[in-house]
Amino acid sequence: DDPIPASKLLKEIDFAENLTPEQRKTLEDVILRHQAAFGLDNRLGDFPADVKILLKPDSKPISLPPFSQSPQNRAV
Repeated sequence: DDPIPASKLLKEIDFAENLTPEQRKTLEDVILRHQAAFGLDNRLGDFPADVKILLKPDSKPISLPPFSQSPQNRAV
């Protein structure tokens, strides 16, 4: 897919047709305030949130290398 420029973000979103003008404006304002959460202009989206992963008691975190894939699955 082609990257979406930030200037065209609102044009690319399909808003529900049953929204009132006030609801649509509110939604557009929220989207524009949080543009960084979307992958625009060929960059990844970013949402600054803390994520807590609960582990079982007495367990230790591990790190594993990525799993290998067959050549067919590697093709994008």
